Amino acid sequence: MMGRWLYTLSIGLLLGGLALVAWSAWQWRQGILDAERITALQHGKGAVIESGTGPRLRLAWAVYLLGKQRYEDALDVFSDLLTTAPPHLLPWVYYNLGNLYLRRAQRQVEQTAFDEAMPLVALAKQSYRQVLRLKPDFWPARYNLEASIRLMPEIEQIEMKRKEGKETAEEALWTRVPGFPRGLP
Repeated sequence: MMGRWLYTLSIGLLLGGLALVAWSAWQWRQGILDAERITALQHGKGAVIESGTGPRLRLAWAVYLLGKQRYEDALDVFSDLLTTAPPHLLPWVYYNLGNLYLRRAQRQVEQTAFDEAMPLVALAKQSYRQVLRLKPDFWPARYNLEASIRLMPEIEQIEMKRKEGKETAEEALWTRVPGFPRGLP
């Protein structure tokens, strides 16, 4: 009876081990396929990536879409990755999301649409700060955060100068109107 139990146990362990080896081989093969697809995306040979693929491949797909200036499609993939990506990929998701917002803000600035650019810069800064919370030594995010911080005051200064151009004529009128002197009599 004891021999039969050991025989059944050893067969169960053997089958479990074989299943584990098969699953590991499948994961390894998926990793190789993902690496090949990521390399193809990096060389500009993009193909549609299915939603059921791994998070690294979906991140590479979103970065590819970002490079092709398909911002809405990339934003959809990044939004999905924020909830499904493993913790070690989240800094990269936030970093590329910040890049997306910053690129869109730069386009708005080029078109002198400063009111639309300011919230995008704020979102980019928020994304870069989230990267630095998750991974403080992420230097590209630190650099882009500083660039976005420097961009925001420039946008505000340009907007102020544009508004001041309208107000200077009004101020000039009011400085010539007689009234009560300021200060002591």
